[in-house]
Amino acid sequence: MPRAVKSKWTPEAEKAAAKMWNDLVDTNRIVLRLKADHGVIVKAEDIHSLLRRKGGQLGMIEGHERQRADRPERVVNRKVKVRKPVKAEVAVVEGIDLMDLGQHQCRYPLTKTLPHKFCGAETVHGSWCAKHLDIIKGKKS
Repeated sequence: MPRAVKSKWTPEAEKAAAKMWNDLVDTNRIVLRLKADHGVIVKAEDIHSLLRRKGGQLGMIEGHERQRADRPERVVNRKVKVRKPVKAEVAVVEGIDLMDLGQHQCRYPLTKTLPHKFCGAETVHGSWCAKHLDIIKGKKS
C-alpha cells in the first residue's frame, strides 16, 4: 500500500533536501526525490523558501554559490524513440508559374516555398480543377 502523502515539511525531508541541495542536485529532481522517499509534496519554489527560512540551520550553501550540476547520463531503461535523420530531397514539381496561368487553368498551389508552382489543369468550377475542387470544399479524394 502506498504511503500517505504529506503536504508539509518534516525534519527528515528538510535534512534530505539540504543534503541534495549541497550535492548540487537539480531543484526539480529534489522535488521528485522528496515525493518518492518521504511522501512530501513540494514545489521548486518551496526548496528556495526552505533555503531562505532555514538554510543556515541546515547548512545549505547559498544559491549563488551553487554551480549548475552537469546533466546526468541518459536513463537507459526508458524507451526513447530515436528519429532517423531525413535526407533532404529536392522534389521537382511540375506546375505552372502564376504569371503563366491562363484564364481557365487551376490556381491550386503545389509548392509552399519559392518558386511557387500552380496546378494549371483545366478548371471545372471557378478557379479549380476537379481534383482540387474537392480539397477546397473539404472533401478528401
